[in-house]
Amino acid sequence: MYALMVEGPLEEMRRLQAEVDDYAGISIAEDHEVDLWVRIRGVGISWPEAPTSVFSEIIDALRKGIQAVAEHIATGRLTTRPTSEIKEACDLNLIALRPGSLRVGMRLPIEVQPKLGEDRSLVQRSVSEYLQVAAWSASLEDEGALERIIDNPLKRRIVLNALKPIVPRPRGRIDELEISGKSVPFGRPILLLRETRKKINNAIDRTTAEKIETAVGDLREIDLDAMTFILRNVDTSNEIRCSFEEDLRVLAKKALDRRVIVTGSRKIEEGRVPYVKMRVMRLEILDDHEQNPTDGSSE
Repeated sequence: MYALMVEGPLEEMRRLQAEVDDYAGISIAEDHEVDLWVRIRGVGISWPEAPTSVFSEIIDALRKGIQAVAEHIATGRLTTRPTSEIKEACDLNLIALRPGSLRVGMRLPIEVQPKLGEDRSLVQRSVSEYLQVAAWSASLEDEGALERIIDNPLKRRIVLNALKPIVPRPRGRIDELEISGKSVPFGRPILLLRETRKKINNAIDRTTAEKIETAVGDLREIDLDAMTFILRNVDTSNEIRCSFEEDLRVLAKKALDRRVIVTGSRKIEEGRVPYVKMRVMRLEILDDHEQNPTDGSSE
């Protein structure tokens, strides 16, 4: 009975506490203290009644994205299993939850990674590159500006694919995602929208000089050791054999036996192999898209 009686006033008490914090400057102080704020906006997404699936998906995608960038900085490549040191370095600390739209505050780990010979730790460098690309994707700057931030095409593609999982999907529950905090470049919030995906996709396509094509089919027979799969039930052909890089491993596993959109380039391989293989640069699960999957605006 007491729980039922306090349920209404409790929400009012939370609202009053938030107003007091704003008036006293506590909210502003916290905003400047926290390294990263992630605000998730969408229908039915608010604290303290936010779906755990939305929360876990975004936070895990953010962590793994920063982790991928960190691994490339540390080793020059992505591997199947990052070292425990890199995993721990990129495991951000959750320190705050704000009412209203779901807003999560995180702090970078305190430990410094001195072996890289840099003033900044590994995670600081990784977060900086990750957020610079995120800021570019949310801006009006063209691909040339991104190429000045990261001049290496392979690394540029790795960071773009690492960022993409937190960008709102065309038919997903999240309408927009905002990143702010001390670690954000120039102190300006980064606002990622559904249409941001098109800009990221175009930038991924520019990381190769080869002719780009897109195909729709069912992802079958994935080989995680050889990093290949077969695209079946394709409109233009019976099947397409595909290869992919480490930055698409997690997404390829998730897409097994599902209808997907793949974008990449193909060339006739030398030797005895009698088929044309596509080198996949980006992969999308068709469930997440509008009716016209080959239109970049819908991806």
